[in-house]
Amino acid sequence: MELFTRILLAIHIAAGFISIVIFWVPILTKKGNKLHRLAGKLYVYAMWAVTISAMLLSVKNVLIENYDSALFLGFLSLITAGPLWYGIAILKHRNGPSLRLKKIQLVLNFMILGMAVFMILYNTIMLSGTHILMYIFGGLGLTALPEITRYFKGKSNGRNHIQEHAIGMVTTAIAAYTAFFAFGGRAFFGEIFTGNLMIIPWVLPGVLGTIANFYYGRKYAFKG
Repeated sequence: MELFTRILLAIHIAAGFISIVIFWVPILTKKGNKLHRLAGKLYVYAMWAVTISAMLLSVKNVLIENYDSALFLGFLSLITAGPLWYGIAILKHRNGPSLRLKKIQLVLNFMILGMAVFMILYNTIMLSGTHILMYIFGGLGLTALPEITRYFKGKSNGRNHIQEHAIGMVTTAIAAYTAFFAFGGRAFFGEIFTGNLMIIPWVLPGVLGTIANFYYGRKYAFKG
């Protein structure tokens, strides 16, 4: 089990580092050109490696009864897998998502929302609110609620497939960078942001990512 865990951690860390570095290549290159597509594929593969390894580590933590870490890793993998899958799948639906795609997304959004609420309550009641990251990621998960509401009202979010793709990829990067700053970057940023100020690098990816999603929502409006 220990060797298996070390291998998973090595894959998780290596893939995570690759993903947060290569993310900027498709972001800064022209949409649709060869470099954009190649870097985009590498980013997606790396993020799937991160997500799947996190899921397996979550299962391992359940087996050893480390439920706090299992919940956090499981939720982190879910909120990454959802937009990662949808951001790629939507590219095949230039005229809007099919009914099947909408239903799959609805199920994923319900799972994300349910786990987000559970994690927030668990941290509040069972852990006395000691894990601020559970609140931060739980807050990210609550953003699934507007999409669920729109589905049952039969309304579209008004975004085309390029907008949905760009927003999906940025959303995965928010999760990746938040996790990096919270764990991998703690040693470095811990010397700069001390005490309660440590929340700044944890929240910053979400703030910048939200701004980026607003930007791409406007940039690629009415473009196919």
